[in-house]
Amino acid sequence: MSFMLYHISGESGREQYRFARGVRLAGRSGPLALLSRSLNPDKRIPFMWHASAKKIIQVLKGSPTEQAIVFDVKPRSMGKVSLYRLLDVWGVSYANWTPLALRLRALFADRKEANPFAFKNSFLDPGTDHSLVGEIVYVQGGVSEGSWNWGKGGRANGALLSFDAFNYLSAALKQSI
Repeated sequence: MSFMLYHISGESGREQYRFARGVRLAGRSGPLALLSRSLNPDKRIPFMWHASAKKIIQVLKGSPTEQAIVFDVKPRSMGKVSLYRLLDVWGVSYANWTPLALRLRALFADRKEANPFAFKNSFLDPGTDHSLVGEIVYVQGGVSEGSWNWGKGGRANGALLSFDAFNYLSAALKQSI
């Protein structure tokens, strides 16, 4: 999964984004594992936890008021850009795996760009869509063990969902389980 740290400036909802660096959220020494461990000193299983993007930026030794984490949904796409700003992460850590829910705000969804790589270096938030979406993913690590690397992607992997769809699907599963 491709996450990037950006410097942001300007008025809220119309910020200028300037690429700072790629960031790794997963991994045993990544911010998600570090936050989960710090919030769960008693090593309870399962352990439900939450981290705001601001808290994750702090763990990355960034500046939460001047930076944002952006998820590049299609990093290798030619001619299109799909960028979402990370707002929150919720996790349920079991012994050796952790499902995660990401709350994201759309910046661009399949925006046509002749040179996506150049565009991603610096862009202005158009302030138009900003729809909220959720994505469910997992890491291969938990309270007791694991690498905390992203789960294997494949034909069945995470989907970006509107909160209406997420709520509907969650309620349907809740009723049937």
